[in-house]
Amino acid sequence: MPEVKRLNSQIAMIDIDLFGLKEYGSVYVVQGKKAALIDAGTSHAATTIVDALAEIGINDLEYIFVTHIHLDHVGGAGLLAHRYPNVKIIVHHRGARHLINPTELVESVKAATGSTFEYYGEAVPILSEQIIACSGDEEFYLGDDIIIQTVATPGHASHHLAFFEPKSASVFVGDAAGLSSRNRLLPATPPPRFDLSKALDSLKKLKELNPKQLLYAHFGPATDGVEVLDRYAALLPIWIQRVNRISDKIGVEATVKKILSELTTDDILFSEEMTLHELSMSVRGVLSGRERS
Repeated sequence: MPEVKRLNSQIAMIDIDLFGLKEYGSVYVVQGKKAALIDAGTSHAATTIVDALAEIGINDLEYIFVTHIHLDHVGGAGLLAHRYPNVKIIVHHRGARHLINPTELVESVKAATGSTFEYYGEAVPILSEQIIACSGDEEFYLGDDIIIQTVATPGHASHHLAFFEPKSASVFVGDAAGLSSRNRLLPATPPPRFDLSKALDSLKKLKELNPKQLLYAHFGPATDGVEVLDRYAALLPIWIQRVNRISDKIGVEATVKKILSELTTDDILFSEEMTLHELSMSVRGVLSGRERS
């Protein structure tokens, strides 16, 4: 049975067993008179999500809000769009065309993930009429005083959106505020388009919403939302300086291994294998940003 956790009367979290790991990937259900899903996981998660929605009592979706088009967040959207033919997919306008024709997206993910690509599944094309392209500051009404507001949050990716639910003062942050588990943070600075300046501006924008909680895709809720945003804003420049300093001396692969070797058991949030994978991509993202500057 899928693992569903009710966070309040309107919001529930589904653990999608991302990459076969518990407490590594989550999507969220928001319910007013209509129901919406925040992120869609990989294609491997689609059946889990459908079963979880049925367990909650949801037989149809009004919206799927996609924080960004990395396949661990959007890979399942195509299958879900077929399962719920009336659903609308909310996505940043920069990412919309890649959902209609995901060929280029899949090739990009293959290049970034290498031997771990199999964990990301497939990307089924979505009909253009099911897609609503956004830029930020749009509002979607679910009824029962539940509104989802889009917030443009570039940095992690140029096409990143966060979603704010004012009634509970919750922000669905995607990867804009890093990876979180057990009150610890890891950087999320992937290739090819991580941008520190934009990432810090996005964190400031989210802080201005004064959120009570951040709802992470990786993984779960973090209370004291403003404090967590401040912590991540402080972590990012330190992380980038560290990567640049080490890689100048020993190169990319050796930098990843050195940083991983310096982690304590408590620092490893999910599993050593996936921490290595995430850190490797984050190191490469920092260095790709330096190459562009």
